[in-house]
Amino acid sequence: MRAPDIALYLVVLMGATFAHAHETRPVFLELSETMPGRFDGQWRVPSQFGIPLPVEPVFDERCEVVGSTLVSMQDQLSASARFTLTCASGLSGSRITLAGLNNTQVDGLVRVHFISGELVGTLLHPGQADYEVPNPSGGFQVFQTYAQLGMEHIASGIDHLLFVTALVLLIGMWRRVLIAVTAFTIAHSISLALAALKLIFLPIHATEALIALSILFLAVELAQKNATAEFQRRPWVLAFAFGLLHGLGFASGLAEIGLPNHEIPIALLSFNIGVEAGQFTCVAFLLLLGSLGRSLPAMVRGSIRTAMIYSIGGLASFWFIERVLAI
Repeated sequence: MRAPDIALYLVVLMGATFAHAHETRPVFLELSETMPGRFDGQWRVPSQFGIPLPVEPVFDERCEVVGSTLVSMQDQLSASARFTLTCASGLSGSRITLAGLNNTQVDGLVRVHFISGELVGTLLHPGQADYEVPNPSGGFQVFQTYAQLGMEHIASGIDHLLFVTALVLLIGMWRRVLIAVTAFTIAHSISLALAALKLIFLPIHATEALIALSILFLAVELAQKNATAEFQRRPWVLAFAFGLLHGLGFASGLAEIGLPNHEIPIALLSFNIGVEAGQFTCVAFLLLLGSLGRSLPAMVRGSIRTAMIYSIGGLASFWFIERVLAI
C-alpha cells in the first residue's frame, strides 16, 4: 500500500511559507556560580538583518549586574555579552525576566549552574518571559528542557521535515518507510552525538547547503518515472547516508544553546529524544492523513504529486543556492 500524496502535499504547502529554515534560534542566558552569590553570566541574542533582537535579561532587586555590553559576532547571526551578577541572598527564589521576549517570535533558554555542580533551567516563550529560579533539582529538569528543545527544533526545521516528507513519498510502502526512517534516525543520532561532542566538524553553511542538496536529490528522484533501482531495493542505505548529514544540521541547532557541562549525557540524549518524537509524530501524521486521502481520483492524486515534486525541488534549489552563496 502506497502512502498517498494528498497529506504530504499539505505539509509542502505549509512549509512553502518558510523559505528560510532554522530561524527560531533562542535567546540564551547562562549563569555560572563561581562563589556563593556571585555568577559569571553569558547572554546571547539572535540578530535579524544584522540587528540584535531587543531582548535583555532583567533581575530582581537582590541582584546587581556589572559589565553587560552586547558585542556583535562575526557571523552576523547573533550578538553576545558577558557580565558578572552578584546576589547577596543567593539566586534561588529570585525572578529572571527576559524583557522584550513577548514582542518577538523566539524562545528563551535560561540555565543556572550552581557552585555545587547542580543545574536548573527552563525554556521561556513569548507570553511567558518570567522564570523564578528554584532550588537545584538535578537531571530531570535538564531532560525536560532539552527534550522540549529537540521537539521545537524539528518542528521549526522545515528542511528536515521536507526531507522526511520526500522520503515517505518516494518509498511509498508503509513498512519500507518505517525501515528507512529508522535508518535515518540511527544515522543522525550518531552524527549528532559526534558533532555535539566536537569529535567531528563541518561548517554550518556547508552543512545546510548539503542538506538542501539532499532534498533536491530526492525531488529529482521523485520527478523520474522510475526511481533508482538500488534505492528502491535498499532505501535504508541512502536514508542512513543522508541521516549522517542531517545529524550535523541538528548539531548546529544544539550548538546555538550548548550543553551543560555537568549534564552532557542527559542533555544530549533528551535533545535527541525530542527530535525523534517530533520526527515520528510527523511521519505518523502524514501516513494517517494519507490513508484518508486514498479516495481521491487518480488524476487528482497525480496532479498533487506533480505539484509536490516541484514545490520540494523549488524550495531545495532556493536553499542550496542561498546557502552556497553564504559559504
